[in-house]
Amino acid sequence: MVLDSSLFHMTDLPSLLSDSQIGFIDPHGVHFSDKRHRRTGKHWRLNEDRAEMDEIPGQFLPYKGIFDCTEDVFSQGFYDGTLFRFPFRTRPSELSETLYSVEKMDTLFESFEADAHLVLLFLQHLESIELYVREESESDPERTFHVRIADESLQIVRAKRKEFLSKIKPGKVMTESVTVTYPVIRLKTCLPNRGNITDSCKVKRVTHSVDVINNQICPNFQYQFSSRK
Repeated sequence: MVLDSSLFHMTDLPSLLSDSQIGFIDPHGVHFSDKRHRRTGKHWRLNEDRAEMDEIPGQFLPYKGIFDCTEDVFSQGFYDGTLFRFPFRTRPSELSETLYSVEKMDTLFESFEADAHLVLLFLQHLESIELYVREESESDPERTFHVRIADESLQIVRAKRKEFLSKIKPGKVMTESVTVTYPVIRLKTCLPNRGNITDSCKVKRVTHSVDVINNQICPNFQYQFSSRK
């Protein structure tokens, strides 16, 4: 399991469920170590290791009931997707003294919402982003924010992204820059507790490019906004 080290600014025990496997990273070595071995993580295969997993059901309980991850995922040994879990740090550790409270999470969400549409434009495969909040007293999470590429732009965005990637030749020296440009409309919706407001914006032009400077590939990204007519 490969995860960005920057996530340790917020958590001490990241984990990942994908396909037929689940894994935990424990950099402190406190959750999976024993008297003989210090272990900084643990990995299970949902099918092959089912007997062992059945002996420690509480280890996997936090995943159950999150979106479409149910008890069936573990009994059938397969999850159709990838689910990350980063329990936020509530007390200082050797990795970081950064702590996360409810108030800080609200601020983090608001900051992300302000720039989420740019994330959509920059990443090559992402088409929709949703934020959910699950209150301690509730069993189901509530969607509070949604931003996506509008349906009328989706096909051209997919086609242009595919065209851009097809022009990149991994492992080969590129002597010329590669550029694709396309229009896109993004839709943003703030839901229930934030007023149920929907707005949209037309991005007049999006340009993905790879410039070749001194035989070095330099990714470049440009966009220009205009009000949607």
